[in-house]
Amino acid sequence: MKRLALVLAGPVVFLALLEGIFFLSGRFEPVHVLCKVKHEGRNYWATNPDYGPFALRRSDAPMPHHIWIPEEKKPDRLRVVLLGESASAGFPSEEYSLGRMARVLWNDRFPARPMEMATLAMVGAGSHLLRQFAAEAMQMKPDVLVIYAGHNEVIGPYGPASQFARGLSSGWLARLSLAVRNTRTGRAMESIIDTAARAMAGDEEKSWQGLDEHRDARLAADDPSLDTMLVQTRDNFRDIIDIATRQGCKVLVCVPAVNLNDWPPMASDDEEGRSAAQEYALARQLEAAGRMPEAWPRYRRACDLDLLRFRADSRVRQAQRDVVAQSSSPDVALVDADRWLHEWHPAFAGDRGFFLEHVHLSFEGRVAVAALIADGIAELTGEANPSGVGREGYAGVADWWEGFPSRVQATKDRVLFTEFDDAYLWDATQRLLAMKVFSGLEDIDARRRDAAAKAEGLRAQGDAAWTPAAVEQAREKAAALEPEDGWVDLKAAEILANLGAFPQARGHIATAKEKFPRLAQVRMALAQESMRDGEARLALRHLEDMGELLPSGAKPAAIYADAYLAAGDPAGAIPHLAKMARVDPQKADNWSRLAEAQVAAGRTDEAMRTCRRGLEKAGQSAPLAAQLSRLLAEKEDATAAERQESLALARVAAAADPQSPRIGETLALALVVNGYEAEAKAEAGRIIAQASAAGDYDIITSVNQTLHRAQKNNRR
Repeated sequence: MKRLALVLAGPVVFLALLEGIFFLSGRFEPVHVLCKVKHEGRNYWATNPDYGPFALRRSDAPMPHHIWIPEEKKPDRLRVVLLGESASAGFPSEEYSLGRMARVLWNDRFPARPMEMATLAMVGAGSHLLRQFAAEAMQMKPDVLVIYAGHNEVIGPYGPASQFARGLSSGWLARLSLAVRNTRTGRAMESIIDTAARAMAGDEEKSWQGLDEHRDARLAADDPSLDTMLVQTRDNFRDIIDIATRQGCKVLVCVPAVNLNDWPPMASDDEEGRSAAQEYALARQLEAAGRMPEAWPRYRRACDLDLLRFRADSRVRQAQRDVVAQSSSPDVALVDADRWLHEWHPAFAGDRGFFLEHVHLSFEGRVAVAALIADGIAELTGEANPSGVGREGYAGVADWWEGFPSRVQATKDRVLFTEFDDAYLWDATQRLLAMKVFSGLEDIDARRRDAAAKAEGLRAQGDAAWTPAAVEQAREKAAALEPEDGWVDLKAAEILANLGAFPQARGHIATAKEKFPRLAQVRMALAQESMRDGEARLALRHLEDMGELLPSGAKPAAIYADAYLAAGDPAGAIPHLAKMARVDPQKADNWSRLAEAQVAAGRTDEAMRTCRRGLEKAGQSAPLAAQLSRLLAEKEDATAAERQESLALARVAAAADPQSPRIGETLALALVVNGYEAEAKAEAGRIIAQASAAGDYDIITSVNQTLHRAQKNNRR
């Protein structure tokens, strides 16, 4: 027994020593989703920007939704925490999260007891992570915990088709895995493994791909791993409820809504009785025939059979209903957004009014779900008489939907939602649908065209409706209703800047910074204003501040690169330009700009390698071929083979774009260095004549100087 004890104790003691060493070194700190921040003498709860990269194992993974809430809780306020994933976080517009929508609807109805809302949600999160979120959320001492989740149970961390952390046989193993990973020793080991993996992959870090991460993750409805997932989902929801109720916190579970009648299955089995596509087609036929009660089960069956499981299926949604029913506690309640938007909507006209795509909500969809949540909280807390809102048999459903348009307008007024914001939602949807995972979707091209056309129409409406004076008036009204909401000021600044009213915009950005001192978007806005003023160094200082509020890999590379280049620091721009090329390698301009910065920083050999890589990744780009041609032609110790390659590249570029004077200049240069002076003179004459006719004397000067230098070098 002593020998056995020594065998077991040895590794434990060794790991404890390692943990102690890392603790003393201050490295590899455990990562929590919440952190406490002191600002102007007060303590606030804020979200930790490093949690997303830790949980999703990508350095540029999305961070949790922004939270800025005082540690001290005022007795006259209702404090609510909303747990969820991307749909709760407001994707693709964080400023219009479900939590914010629910808060403004509550405050409109119950101004005597205003709501404080903390939206503790993150793209990619599933119930395994939300369980941890709930435990940390209790530090904020919420009165009510709301859960709106379920779409990521298959593809989120520890789901059966996850790309971040594979599913395990039981929930306690998943919790153990998370706990061990989040020790100092676990984080150190993971860092070593990641570094080794990058070295083996040519130092290319795995970047965030969104839903494209899961484009090959297909699971049939009868796959046994889904049964394991379902057990763990039930356990996690049950644990979340227990964690909250033990702290005296009430819980509202909102069953998540999915797009049923306007979203065909993304992948389907062809076998009879297992085909999602067949079920969806039958549902469409029944709906067209006016037999909607018969169509709903077919639509739900099509969702359940979809092999790409990006929507909460019927079993996941039913598990949530069952967990609430089994709790039998008056402090736990349920509202069913999925049925509320579908079977229980007396004037249902289609899901496109509520959804941008498969699960993410349009503005109207957000207001509908948020209003249901606000009404459910009111009944749970006793602010409203219990009537069963959000549950089957609710007597006032017709009146609720009849009053819905007025709630949409009230919400728009309180959050300053304009046609420009709606256009952004549809623009973002059009970009999302360009992902590879959606390429096989029925009518995908038409959907993208519709989204783009809708966005264009909304922008035109916004241009016609909004003036700086109208924006100021709307901002003043919204700020009076929601005086602590910095999003209102930031949104007003954005619209004013787009209208060219920059001085007014700057004032509102400053106000937003006072209200939300840790909001990265505020620092971004300040940096953009500094860039407009030509103050690149000041923009870099704002970006440095913003960098502390984002995951290290999630810094917006484009504005960083522009700021460094404007400040005359090409070496500082290179890492950000390299990231742009890595993230979007098919875009030749990304490689071209990186090569230009490398040349400006005196790293010509790297620039040539960059051009070659760009031609491999982005295809035969004429400007990129001309850029490499020029670098080879101007290389002091160029070999005969390199000079010949320069000419070949220049000829290819000129054939692809014969009207470009810059490419023509490069061809003339390549001809000179290869000894074809007569051809070079003819090409130069053509460009000069063309430039002279256009009055572009800069081109004429450039061509003459380039050829003069090349001829001089040749004589050497």
